[in-house]
Amino acid sequence: MPVINVVLALYMILYFVLASQAVFYKLCFSSVFQRIPAQQFINIRKLADPLLETRLPVFYYSCLAFGILFIILSFLQGTIFTQVLAALSFVFLIIDVILARKYNIPINLQIRTVVNPAEVLAVRLQNEWLKWIDTRGNFILAGFLMLIIYTCL
Repeated sequence: MPVINVVLALYMILYFVLASQAVFYKLCFSSVFQRIPAQQFINIRKLADPLLETRLPVFYYSCLAFGILFIILSFLQGTIFTQVLAALSFVFLIIDVILARKYNIPINLQIRTVVNPAEVLAVRLQNEWLKWIDTRGNFILAGFLMLIIYTCL
């Protein structure tokens, strides 16, 4: 089996884990988080964030590493079309990481440190977090779609 196929398989598995989180939010959890009172949202995020912040980075860093390998191999062995798909999948992943670091992670830090926030602050944090998780989901799903198209060629 060619090395590029092994790298692609591992890249896709890691990307799938990240994309599945976006699908989960888009199908259900985003609506649930919009409907619950802001204080409950804050409490759920306070419970979930410590678990996610230790687990998700492993997938992100691994996916980034395999993405770089995949791009290199695609540029060495692929066609211009497959090279573009490989590069786009990585660009969308990078955009997700940048948005997470610029928006969701700071919001998570605010949520973690706030004690009994005023309703206005809780609602603002809830709305901002949901807006950015949805936006990030669009990018990560677009990137995963690039990989699916790549495998169909």
